[in-house]
Amino acid sequence: MKKTATLPVHCRNMIFDIAVLGCLLAFLLLHLSPGLLTLDTMAVGGDTPAHNYLVSHLREQLFEHGRIVSWSHDWWCGFPMFQFYFCGPYLLMALLGCVMPLNIAFKLVSVAGILALPTAAYASARIFKLPRPVPILCAIAMVPFLMTTTHTRWGVNAYSTLAGMIANSISFPLMLIFIAMAFKDSVEGVFRLRTSLLLAVLVATHFFTTIIAMLTICILPVLRPAGARKKACMVLAAETGLGLLLMAWWLVPLVARIEYSVDFGTDWNVRLHEPFPAFALWLMPLAAIALYCAARSKATAVQLIAWMLLVSSAIFTLGTTLSPVFVNVRLWPFVFFALLALEAIGLGLLLEQRKGAELLVLAVAALALTIATPTPEALLKWSKFNYEGLERKAHYDVFAELVEPLSGTPGRLAADYHSDNDLLGSERIFEAVPHLVDKPILDGGIINSAAGSLYAQYVQTETSDSPAGWPELVEPSSFNMAAATEHMELLNVKHFIARSERVQSWLRESDKWQLLKSVKGWELYELMTHDGSYVSIPDHYPVVVTTRLWQRVGLEWIYEPSAVKHPFILLKPGTPAPPLLHEHTGDLVNKAGAVITDEHVSDNKISFRTTGLGLPHIIKCNYYPNWQLRKGAKHLYMVTPCFMLLYPESEEVELIYDRTAPDYLGIALSLCAMSAMVCFIVPVLRKRWKAA
Repeated sequence: MKKTATLPVHCRNMIFDIAVLGCLLAFLLLHLSPGLLTLDTMAVGGDTPAHNYLVSHLREQLFEHGRIVSWSHDWWCGFPMFQFYFCGPYLLMALLGCVMPLNIAFKLVSVAGILALPTAAYASARIFKLPRPVPILCAIAMVPFLMTTTHTRWGVNAYSTLAGMIANSISFPLMLIFIAMAFKDSVEGVFRLRTSLLLAVLVATHFFTTIIAMLTICILPVLRPAGARKKACMVLAAETGLGLLLMAWWLVPLVARIEYSVDFGTDWNVRLHEPFPAFALWLMPLAAIALYCAARSKATAVQLIAWMLLVSSAIFTLGTTLSPVFVNVRLWPFVFFALLALEAIGLGLLLEQRKGAELLVLAVAALALTIATPTPEALLKWSKFNYEGLERKAHYDVFAELVEPLSGTPGRLAADYHSDNDLLGSERIFEAVPHLVDKPILDGGIINSAAGSLYAQYVQTETSDSPAGWPELVEPSSFNMAAATEHMELLNVKHFIARSERVQSWLRESDKWQLLKSVKGWELYELMTHDGSYVSIPDHYPVVVTTRLWQRVGLEWIYEPSAVKHPFILLKPGTPAPPLLHEHTGDLVNKAGAVITDEHVSDNKISFRTTGLGLPHIIKCNYYPNWQLRKGAKHLYMVTPCFMLLYPESEEVELIYDRTAPDYLGIALSLCAMSAMVCFIVPVLRKRWKAA
């Protein structure tokens, strides 16, 4: 009799794993509305509208000016885009936008982290050399991890991603692979360039995953035998050092300019154990089994995951005592992941070498897709809402008729933060205005990245019934449209979209605002007290205030309505004051005959002509050290709330946004790291060439 050919065991195992991974991927993809992912419409939902502008701005700056970190004039009265936020996912979107519509590139990348996580968990477990069926069980565990409804804004899970936490979602699978690679390199005592490159990508993708990854791998040398610790330490130091140096072009100016960012967010009133789904608590004995087996066999990989659980739990509990950035709930996904991973490992160790293990794995997968994900229809509904896009919303004509005609008009746009805006796709839908039309707005996204968010968010508390939130440094106001009007004139707001009946009623009765148009309950108003120019001469000579707490002083200044006409120059200790200041402090400015013309304000250049030589000129754009005077004046100062001030010495004034010493130092360090890479790669390639 002829013997029938059979596949080797490892091939059958691989086919089984691929089939299960394929089913997990299909399950997730079906709940992300795949038919809408390729629809050329602007994704909405939660904070997502703002993220569309991140991509379009990056694409413009990258391909027209060769910049990744750049200035954005369109949010927060100007801020350094991507200096305090993560460019990685948006850079990928911009590049993909070269071969497909940008809207589709945005959608595909936005769901990439969700779809990649099960495979990344599987691959990292394989790199850890955990026995079968542990890797596939780790992949299965990622489905309830992604589908949990415990939270929708803490990061990583599908709901957080649809709410706009795209970078966080993409960074998590990268983190898992990086940790596994670092583990492998430390065990083998071999430096690998790919691990350094992966770290650089991780740094460019998100802060929290980078921090947890670094804190996790730092224990690897300790877990090695005494004789191998030095080698492991040297390998990890070289890999992490090179990875960080590759990102020095971003990290060095970030550290140097950190005072221009804003602390935003506080701890939630949540205890560590409260958000865990019931199934995760029931399965905790499996995590205990994993830890017991690891202790007996000294399984370093399991100990490493246990260390991640411990570290993330500690930062959840104590993080804000170290830094305001460590908001507790942002660490909870790492705690949840580590617990699920340990439970999957415990179950896998019980099933190791057992007959029928594949059938039991399939049963676990079925349970994970049903019991552990009880409301997948909610994710499907939300993804449909997001990915059908702004253009398919029933109220899209509100946006089209009120916003689109504002393209190219003077001044900034502010909007009433109102729950009915969700009918357009998001309560924050107007943050996408600069993405779609040429019109700067007062608000924006990524609040942490802009000092101007302090003052814009304060104004929002004056104008909205239910403001979105504000940085901790801000003392919110009650509703006060009279004060808000003064502040919006200060901040060069020319147009306002109102939805609240209270706001609309006040604006109709005001002689300072003119109703331009009303569509389905939304109303567009124009502020008639100014012409929307960004450069002006104040009524009074500014008063100098020497302080390091310029953000706090700027807020205290704006809280006082009578202070708006009396600007403060905010000088750091040791900085010389303008020579004319001592002669004219507090006096009225004689503006007779002073005319400002040819004003040009963009992301890379500000210029104007003036006949008011020697008089203080305020540019209603936020101060930042990268703005450099090229002609017309000798010094640039910060003036309240956070604007730029200069004293022209010639009629033509020009500023450009340029690199400074921290930028050049960071670039130089990154170039050194790239040179080191070349020195490492060339001998390897020569050796392989000779061997071939």
